[in-house]
Amino acid sequence: MKKHSHPLSHSVDIGPSAEYLELGSRASLDDGSRYDSPGSTSNYTGAAAETQTRAEADKINELDMNMPLGKAMKKYNKIVRYCLFICIPITAWGYSLLLTGAVNGADSFKKDYGAKYKDEWIIPKTWMSLWMAMSPAGSGIGALVGGFLQDRIGRRWTLMVGSVISALGVTGIFFSFLPPEVMGKRIMYSAGMFLQGMSVGMLQATCSTWVSENAPVALQGPAMAIFPTFGLLGQLLGSLSLVAVNMVEGRAGYASAFAAEWLLAASAFILSWFIPDSPIFLLRKGRDADAMKAAKRLYAPKVSQSVAIERFRNIVEEERSWASNATYLSCFRRKNLRRTMITLLAAIMPSLFGLDLLQTANVFLETVGMDPMTAAIVLSGGIVAGMISNGTGIWTLSRMGVRRTTMVTLCVTAILWAGMGSLGFFKGDAIPWVVSGFMIAIIISLGLGVWPASFAYIGQTSSMQLRAVSTSLAGTAAQVCSAIVAFILPQLFNKDGLYLGAKTAFFYTGTCLIAVMLAFFFLPEMKGRTVADLDSMFAMRMPTRQFKYYKVDEKVLEDDKIPLVDQSYSRVPV
Repeated sequence: MKKHSHPLSHSVDIGPSAEYLELGSRASLDDGSRYDSPGSTSNYTGAAAETQTRAEADKINELDMNMPLGKAMKKYNKIVRYCLFICIPITAWGYSLLLTGAVNGADSFKKDYGAKYKDEWIIPKTWMSLWMAMSPAGSGIGALVGGFLQDRIGRRWTLMVGSVISALGVTGIFFSFLPPEVMGKRIMYSAGMFLQGMSVGMLQATCSTWVSENAPVALQGPAMAIFPTFGLLGQLLGSLSLVAVNMVEGRAGYASAFAAEWLLAASAFILSWFIPDSPIFLLRKGRDADAMKAAKRLYAPKVSQSVAIERFRNIVEEERSWASNATYLSCFRRKNLRRTMITLLAAIMPSLFGLDLLQTANVFLETVGMDPMTAAIVLSGGIVAGMISNGTGIWTLSRMGVRRTTMVTLCVTAILWAGMGSLGFFKGDAIPWVVSGFMIAIIISLGLGVWPASFAYIGQTSSMQLRAVSTSLAGTAAQVCSAIVAFILPQLFNKDGLYLGAKTAFFYTGTCLIAVMLAFFFLPEMKGRTVADLDSMFAMRMPTRQFKYYKVDEKVLEDDKIPLVDQSYSRVPV
């Protein structure tokens, strides 16, 4: 059996029982909320006590990696609550994402911002492409700016800056009807969309970083995977507002839908005031007292804040010993390149599996013959189906793992896209309804696997030191890819473009098959892996398909007490 050693640490403290697992530390506890003082009574002394503590810590760490989701939620109930709060900006992102795309199908909006084409109002394909690409383009830049700010002013202040930019963007969108000429309206609307997209990129990257840094290993994957569910909740709110828009004559309908985005921007601003900053960021800045206060708010009393701080301190120290500074360039250096590529691949998955078309389903369904009101209602139904499937997908990931569910659901989705595309060769009144049925089936398939899995990969893959810049790069990659696809789509299905109708789905049949191949060769199984586990496995350049079958054993160097990973692996599923 081949062995290697790397200077990586990972150790776990022991709480009052094995059922309630602590976050990770080399200190021992006499209860669930404090360390034993140097002079406290102990059942073990000297080397025997230390050896026993380490052996028990290894056992507890193994249990922690396999803790059932329900038990983990009970133990880390405060983290669960904060993760739900942090999803408020994600809900705002979903609302903005849907509204800025779907409003193009509203009759009142087309009359104010569109043009006549064969006796009907449409948004010209050039402007449709520009607007569908404008928001993700802004998001890509916002993600980069957010990554830069996070490591300088912290996660809380970046949330605040993002919410202010969001309010400015909404202001531009809301008042874009004021210019007398249609070109002025379009330009002002475009500028507002860019600012709004920029804020979305900042907020999404910051929320991803916060959750991935503070959620324990038992909750990290599910906590990231819940993002699509809350994004869909925002889209549901947007689709309901779109139904209302179609029921109101004139600009009052779509203007009120835009105004609602101010409330969502305000909610993100309020969140930035009361949510604690990441303890690991505060430790890196030398603000140990603030880090302890933040950890107390996040973990105590069921989990000792001292244990949490010790775990974060170990991570900071070990990554400083082998990783470079947290810069964007560091992500592309040899030792981090593979992890960065996996993160970027996961980030572009939504564009490959068809999210850009699904979130503007009402506009697309109108091109295959469905009336605007019915299309908006179908869109709402698809979003509800997506919320349910994404919620179920969180459980699926915790049971089957992220790699398997990603590939299986991508294969199913490719088949569904092909079936939908074949409808383009037929005509009839039933075709729009069958197309909508295929789209809902696709949403369900994605929600059960690859959609939440893509967020789980983004939140788990990078090293902790590069987490902020890595998630920001992921956000940029996702939005750049989305902008490209969003610009192409109207050229394919718009009435003044190629007007392919349902045949547009063949485009996504191809991209899904490409995604399956990329996932097979490059996406490893990360279910139940700790930060130290992944650091070790990537450091030894483990093959992608071997991640699932190997177990990392750890030893502690006795003379200087520096934990070393003994990379001995047995081919046993973990």
